[in-house]
Amino acid sequence: MRGRSRRWMLLFLVLALATAGCIGTQEAIEEDATEAPSASIDDLTEPIYEAIQRTEHVIQDTVHGEETNEIWMDVYRPENAEDPVPVILVFTPYQSLGDALGSLSALDGDVPIPPEESPYNPALVDFFTPRGYAVAFASVPGNHNSGGCIDQSGPDQWKDGYAVVEWLGTQEWSNGNVGMYGASYDGETQITTALLNPPSLKTIVPTASVDSQYKYLHYGGVPYELQGAGTMAAYLAISAIPGTRPNAALTYHERFTCQPENLERALDTTGDWHTYWEDRAYHKLAPESNVTMLRTHGFQDWNVKPDHIDPSTNEWGGETRAIYGQWGHAQPDRDDWWGHGDILHQWFDEHLHGIDTGIKDALPPVLFEDTQGQWYGVNDFPITDQEPVTFHLTHEGTLEEHVNEPGELIIHDYPRDAPGMSMGTTGPTVSTIGETLTDHPATLTFETTPFEEEFLITSRPTLNLTATTDQTSTHWVAHLEVVRTDGESEWINRGYLDATQRHGVETTEPLTPGEPYTFTLEMFPQADVIQPGDVLRLTLTNTDDWVHQDDSYATSTIETGPNATLALPGLSPNATMHDPDRLETIG
Repeated sequence: MRGRSRRWMLLFLVLALATAGCIGTQEAIEEDATEAPSASIDDLTEPIYEAIQRTEHVIQDTVHGEETNEIWMDVYRPENAEDPVPVILVFTPYQSLGDALGSLSALDGDVPIPPEESPYNPALVDFFTPRGYAVAFASVPGNHNSGGCIDQSGPDQWKDGYAVVEWLGTQEWSNGNVGMYGASYDGETQITTALLNPPSLKTIVPTASVDSQYKYLHYGGVPYELQGAGTMAAYLAISAIPGTRPNAALTYHERFTCQPENLERALDTTGDWHTYWEDRAYHKLAPESNVTMLRTHGFQDWNVKPDHIDPSTNEWGGETRAIYGQWGHAQPDRDDWWGHGDILHQWFDEHLHGIDTGIKDALPPVLFEDTQGQWYGVNDFPITDQEPVTFHLTHEGTLEEHVNEPGELIIHDYPRDAPGMSMGTTGPTVSTIGETLTDHPATLTFETTPFEEEFLITSRPTLNLTATTDQTSTHWVAHLEVVRTDGESEWINRGYLDATQRHGVETTEPLTPGEPYTFTLEMFPQADVIQPGDVLRLTLTNTDDWVHQDDSYATSTIETGPNATLALPGLSPNATMHDPDRLETIG
């Protein structure tokens, strides 16, 4: 019986995160079952099973010659199903939270599960199990009832995912088809498992998923402020939650054996590449996977930020479909995503039950939404067959489409605690008060003339600069704002670059003071509509409230003119428009 105080502790941890072969089978827990017919599927699966059974398992195997951790899992499947069923797997670090919080949530349907045995994701079980699916929840190492230590998306965890998938795919009650589902960390585990191509894994559906641990904590080599420490603190707290498995305490000695390196990397503010990051750079292996993927992500997700949608979208080796829209760290905000006959239902029926639902024909390779709610179908994202509109940065602080005369502008990176400094969402500002400040500005701004026609910025805007710096390092920060006709402004994009990593984040090369260098800074993927009369403003600075500040506090001279450009990619000429609420061929 779980105490009220423990539940509230777990609720607090959930809120904190939101702002961030079988060696033994435990006794099966089976509910009273009613007779149910064998699956008879016409078109899409229907809810024909009225009772399920829940069983618990501990999985351990050898994968690629190495022994996996002991992974705990519970499985919910139709009672008395005469035919084997496919499996939907969620491989998660949050089972402890779901174990408690799930008991506070009632299932929507009539599946008889006692509150203390409520699944980690009740809605998933409630919808799919009556339709002839098994739904499994496995805990990653170092969490809940699993052995090992928390090691976010490390190579051991990849093998653990492989072992769990293959165990599920080879049970006598399984039809051999396993799919994976989940968001955030539950999406990472899908991608890393799919990179090893377990034969039973037929599809994954990751949402808001990180595709590189380095990218989660850095952008262009610049560390996000406190993100690493906050993330690891949260997962340490989850790892410390007692499990429910008998003798679970015996696994605790394993849980902290790899924490020192996890914490060391999380607290490292240099931005330097390390073998730790290389081991978790799973986006590099995307072309090697043969697993089919349906990927979703929000352009307004500022937890797992939109730069994580590439390169996996364009370079994934298996067949892919992707849905990107104007939402945050959440499932797609579409009427036809979840429910009977909707996208997710059709996708799993197609790939796990083998029903020809037509979903792959209905979905374009990439379906994305702009800020006006219009949906488009394209072949890839970021889009590769588009011609960007290029603006030149001028000495007068304008953005011009024509090439202009060369010039120079000076910018200084002041310490954040310097007198007269203030830090806003679009970078620092400097008042005229403060003895330590000079005449050099902390920000430079450049504006277009009002747009005469509507323009859709898609993919990743790119800023090119040539500059000299008086120190061996500095950070570059760029913001894009839209100034509306009523004078109100809002930021729509930003990007960062550590100047010492101008050749890529895996190479750190200090600057030579006074030597000119060319820098290329990519911003986040976006799909923002600029309306007639709007003005686009570019702000260039060295730090903002998202990132850790470089401590060289450099003064830099930027060349304006032909080589200082902002490229805004537009819509692909091959894009197709789609109904904003539903795909016409679905349902």
